[in-house]
Amino acid sequence: MTEYIRPTIVPVEFRDDDGQIINYGNRWPDSPPDDQYSETRHPDRFAPLHIVANALINHLNATYDVRIEEGSHLVADLDHPVIYHAVTRAVKLSPNVPGTAEILIAFTDQPGITLGAGALFSEQFPDCGCDACDESVEHCMNELEQSIFAIIGGGLKESTSMGCPDDFMPFDFLDKNFPGLAPGTWVEITSFATKGPDQETSDPGVIAENAKLRSGSAATHDADESVYSFQLTRPAPNCSAVGGSVLASDLPQAVLDRAQAMLSALSAISPEGDWLPWPLRVRSDQ
Repeated sequence: MTEYIRPTIVPVEFRDDDGQIINYGNRWPDSPPDDQYSETRHPDRFAPLHIVANALINHLNATYDVRIEEGSHLVADLDHPVIYHAVTRAVKLSPNVPGTAEILIAFTDQPGITLGAGALFSEQFPDCGCDACDESVEHCMNELEQSIFAIIGGGLKESTSMGCPDDFMPFDFLDKNFPGLAPGTWVEITSFATKGPDQETSDPGVIAENAKLRSGSAATHDADESVYSFQLTRPAPNCSAVGGSVLASDLPQAVLDRAQAMLSALSAISPEGDWLPWPLRVRSDQ
């Protein structure tokens, strides 16, 4: 098995109007100014994401037993969520073992990366890119690598179910830590806290301090309405899992039908709904 090594990224300095170096990722100790939500002064700072993504593709293709396909037509598999930037390249890696999640890596002109996997899982790097969100390229590169290695390690779980998923936070916890939510509300929590490296905690106070509700993700729904949910367990300090959910009625029917068919086939192989780890490629010199 070959070891993945991130390519050397030459740091680039970006400066503000006063000539001061911008310390992305640490600009706003408190809330950002409102006008920064409409600003994206240096989107080119995310260009190293394309270098890292290309290195990841080469590593996965060399290390794991996969088929690789490239072409703009592949972005049709990323109908959820909508890709907000033009795709300049798309690569899909499909393991040659049933029950394993395909990965689609789309390069966008932001520049950025959209990652798709399994039935409907999707992430954007950067998540936004505006100056208010203040995402650093280092953070985005870390999360891209963590997500990909979590998926190929069997850390992705997806499901479609009626009503709120059983593993969602209990409502009394949400009501205490996120007041104002109505019973019957589903929420998307973007991160779960840990006490330290590789030390998970169920302490509600620690979780509440670090968990965040993604903007606009709370919605009421009928108990018998279908919900798509996912959880990705990432082996990284201070971020043991990312998870989310979306009402099935918000998805195109063809997309939902495809996802349900994939997850139904997966359940015959993996009853818990976990996508299986990728198989290693057999080396010719062995």
